Amino acid sequence: FSATNTTNDTEGAMSLYLIGNTLYMGRERVSNLLERDFYVLNVGSSTKPQYVKSRRLGIPTTSLHGTPRVLDVVVQGNRAFVGTTDPTRSLQIYDVSADDTTLVPVFGGCVTTLAIPRLTKLAYRNNILYTLFGLTAEVGTVTDNTTLCPA
Repeated sequence: FSATNTTNDTEGAMSLYLIGNTLYMGRERVSNLLERDFYVLNVGSSTKPQYVKSRRLGIPTTSLHGTPRVLDVVVQGNRAFVGTTDPTRSLQIYDVSADDTTLVPVFGGCVTTLAIPRLTKLAYRNNILYTLFGLTAEVGTVTDNTTLCPA
């Protein structure tokens, strides 16, 4: 599989998450409107991964983490949690099962994205998303609390 859609597409893969035959791949920030920085691939064939769907995340051109990019990906059920270097939307959540051709942002009653300062790593266990962030490597949690969300 080659994510190259244009002649100047030089961005590399930065993060991978594998469940069964599905591989989720995050890349460096892409600059061309034809390019994408988050992919879902079927890797059931060991010789030729197949494109399933992708999304351009709109990562900004600057970052406190060096090269602007997707830092980490964690998938649980039909949700993909995507950590990026975007200081205003460092945690983005997508429904990976919503349709066959695109990744749909999850729109909850409270938020669609979170700004977690200097997010670096994600982990998911027992309905809790753990985040590693900050200059001093703090651990935080993100949980779904729909009772606090306005209707």
